[in-house]
Order: sequence, then C-alpha cells, then structure tokens
Amino acid sequence: MKYDVERFVNAGPDSFCGVCSRWGHVEAKCGSLKMPACMLCVGRHLTKDHKCNVVGCKANAGQNCAHNVDKCVNCKGNHIAKANCCVKKQEAVKVAREERCTWKEREGER
Repeated sequence: MKYDVERFVNAGPDSFCGVCSRWGHVEAKCGSLKMPACMLCVGRHLTKDHKCNVVGCKANAGQNCAHNVDKCVNCKGNHIAKANCCVKKQEAVKVAREERCTWKEREGER
C-alpha cells in the first residue's frame, strides 16, 4: 500500500520562514510560495538569490553587503528580518518562551 504523507514540522511563534521572511511558520507551511520576500532587502526573491547590483562588490549571492539598504518585511524597520532589534522578532520569541513555559507546567501536572 502507498500513502501520501506530509513531513511533520513543529513550528512555533519563533519559527522563521525562509520564503516570506516572516515569523510563526516555516517554508513547508508558507502560503506565500509564489511571493517570496528577501530577509535582507524585502525584494521579491528568496534570500539565497539576493545579490548586490554594485559592480565589483565581492558579496556572494545570499549575502548582505555594505551597499544594501537593510529593510525588515515584518516591522518595516531599517534592519534585516532576523535582527535581534526587530520588535516582531522579540514578540515572537517572547510568545514562544511563554508557550514553552505553559507547556512544561502542564507536563509537570501529569
């Protein structure tokens, strides 16, 4: 017998999507597969395909460089989407931490 299966991906609020560069899910569950957003510049390409347009820049594809104007897709701030200063990242990490504490408390009651 053959069965169709889906890979189980345990995603929480602090999971980061490599397609849309948003918090709360992973690539396998992204609803924006046809509309990617670069975590470095918010361009409509995957971060791995990000490249500097300045002639002579030594940055490889997918790497940030001094020529890039950082932009966050989550909060519209002047930083990359995974930056620790991003309020949306801080919120995601806080919610995930609270959920883990609640989960551990419930497990302790058993």
